[in-house]
Formats: sequence, structure tokens, C-alpha cells
Amino acid sequence: MGLKDKIKVLIKEAELYKTQGLLTESKVRYESVISLIESRGNVKNKDSLIDNLNKKIAAVDKLVKKIDDASEEQQLSQAQQDAIIKLFSMSQNDGAESAAMEAALSLAKFGQYDRAIVELEKLISPENADLQVAKNLLRCHLGYDPDKAFERMERFKAEETYPPERLEKLELFFNDIAQKKGLKQAGDSNDDAPVLEIDAGIDEEPPVLEIDEPSTESDQADSSDVDYLEDEDVMDISSVGITMPEGPRNGKMVEFEVAFQSGNVISITLSDFDLDVVDTFKTVSKMPDTQFFSPIAMFPGTAMIVKVDEIEAGPKKGDYNVDIKIAR
Repeated sequence: MGLKDKIKVLIKEAELYKTQGLLTESKVRYESVISLIESRGNVKNKDSLIDNLNKKIAAVDKLVKKIDDASEEQQLSQAQQDAIIKLFSMSQNDGAESAAMEAALSLAKFGQYDRAIVELEKLISPENADLQVAKNLLRCHLGYDPDKAFERMERFKAEETYPPERLEKLELFFNDIAQKKGLKQAGDSNDDAPVLEIDAGIDEEPPVLEIDEPSTESDQADSSDVDYLEDEDVMDISSVGITMPEGPRNGKMVEFEVAFQSGNVISITLSDFDLDVVDTFKTVSKMPDTQFFSPIAMFPGTAMIVKVDEIEAGPKKGDYNVDIKIAR
């Protein structure tokens, strides 16, 4: 195996470990790549590659610190959580169930997965034919404790909460997002583990991070000429690829994992290396060169930026939540 292939393999392993929360193992892989590069004198863009790897290590260290600092002071208090629930129950016009789900998702966006899970579980019932609640519940579990996500999926199957054809759709959805996170159920073989296609960064300069001041809600786009997809026409979106129209990644497609979905509105989280595109999301309200990915298909469309908020409390403090409405 050549040097470039070794580097790519180690970086793929580092990113896979990071997605699984194995941060120490991830950092060790990045450091191994740096040692390997420094031992050779014929690496193209050697300095820029090492600089890029050091930024990746810094991002891992930031995650470790964020976990270590996740004290009670950083969590939303019980009163604050209750206030969010009450706010949505008073402001939503689409029914109590829709309001309850939106309130739970709002809590999850602050990183309050445990309370969000409790609230979403209250909405699970055979009478509720909409799988959006179940899908967002599984997303919360994946963000909070991946093992619990697999356990909850098995419970869905055992309890027969939904008819077989709907349960099959739910399992397809779950397997897709779990695979994209590089996650497998405990005891499963790793023979089919997904390989993350990550550029080692040898042939290009690393992105420059420009972390800006706390954001305000972005201006609403002029929607008069926008053909929004109806809720019932939108399939499950697991990730979205947006070609940046300006900023440090101008002209490049950047793929984001979908954190939550409610009808034709999806939410993504900007953290770590994605922070350099915060300004773009705050100043550009319409991004027409967008690809939406689902477990069964990919379709082009337009991303209408509804809102950009900095998360100011909870374990995701300092990250940004972006709400995107799907249009043709």
C-alpha cells in the first residue's frame, strides 16, 4: 500500500471513530498520519496537509472539552424545558400533536435529547399513522445513545406498533441514517461497515475557519417565486448537499447530515469545520443548486433558509441550528 493510500485509510478510520464517539482513538489516528507524513520528504503540500490534520485534532479536542464541560450549568433547567413545551403548545395552529412534536424537536436542537425522547414517546401509538414522530425519536436516540436507538428499533418491530409495510419503511430509514453515521448494532460483523469517502487533503488547501459573532434570525426569503414541496410530497431526507454560492467554500458542494425533519422543513447543525459557512447561511436565503438525499433516491431542488440560530445553552452551545424549507 502506497503512502497516499495509507494516509487515506487512517483518516477514514479517524473520521469513523469520531462519528462513533471514540474520540481518543480518532485523535490517535490523526496523530499517526502526521507522524507518517513527517517521516517522508516527498509529500506534496506537506505543510498544508499537516495544518489541516492539526485542525482536525483541534476539533476532536474541542469535542472532548465540550463533553467534559457538559455540567449542570450548561443544561437547560427543568423550568426552561417546561417553558419551551408551553410556548409551542400555545403558538402552534396545526393541532396538539404537531405542537408537541415541534416542542420536542426544539429541545433536541438544544441537545436536550433525554427530555425530547420522553416527549416524543408520548406521541407513539398505533393510532398515529404518521412515521415522522417515530423517525425523529430514532434520530434523538442516535444523537444521545446509539445503542438505545438500535434497541428502540427492535422494540418497534416486536411491539408491531405499525403495519408491516410502514414498519419496513421505518427500518429502511433507520438503517440508512445509522449506516451513514458508521454505526452498527453491537455484535454485528464489521465486514460490511461503510467506508467514508473523505479526501485526505493532500492536493488542496484546507478551509479557513471564520467564526463570526452570535447570529440573529436570517431574513426571510422572498417566496413569491418559490414552488415549495407540500409536506405529503416530501420523502425522508437523510442528508443534503448544498453548493455554496459565496464565502470560503464558494462553488463547492458541502454535504450536511439532517438532524431532524418535520414535513418539508429539515434541520441541520453547523459545528466544528462547518462553522466557516455560517455567514453564507445567514446572508443567502435561497440556494438553488441543492441535492436532497433519501434512503431510496436523490433529487435536485432549492434550499430556502428559514432560520439560523446560535445554540446558546446545553451541550451543543456554540453550534448553529439551520432550518431549511425544501423547494423545487
